[in-house]
Amino acid sequence: MQLYLVVGVLISACYGYSLHRPMQNPNLYHGDIAGISIDPSDRNAVPKDSERCYSHWGWTGGEQPVSLGDGCDYFGTIVHELTHAIGFDHEQNRSDRDDYITIFYQNIEPEFVDQFQKLRPSENRLINKFDYDSIMMYGDTAFSIDGYKKTMKPKKKGVKLVDAYYKMPTDSDIYRINWLYMCQDYLE
Repeated sequence: MQLYLVVGVLISACYGYSLHRPMQNPNLYHGDIAGISIDPSDRNAVPKDSERCYSHWGWTGGEQPVSLGDGCDYFGTIVHELTHAIGFDHEQNRSDRDDYITIFYQNIEPEFVDQFQKLRPSENRLINKFDYDSIMMYGDTAFSIDGYKKTMKPKKKGVKLVDAYYKMPTDSDIYRINWLYMCQDYLE
């Protein structure tokens, strides 16, 4: 039996062409995930909310807002927020993250400290290894108090943490989604 997950998207008329263009791609994951596609006829709204990019964590049922405000129209950012909507939190929130990164709380804007809150082991499934390049991993100055100070540092030498808007989903991201949605034919 093939399982399909359809992510329905209704784009607010407030968005310009810059957002509509990447969202016209019928499969944001380029066919690497079994049955996950974008259905523009479904009623899940993508409202415009000033400069904020956010989504609820996991499918809440019915209409679910995913906000892609000004500056959120990068392909990687769109995929990042839609990946939240299908059930994934940030890589830097994993319960095992202290083995891989150091968080500099003193450099984080106070209203965004929650973006770095470590999950308890009971709150997340560690499907595979920590992925520094995950679409769900922030860059090393994300939510910095001055835009330059590091908010995170990788413990592995030679690794650079890059913001999601520069990224594509990694093989690890794709594996996790296939695993969560039981897309067995795509698991290697």
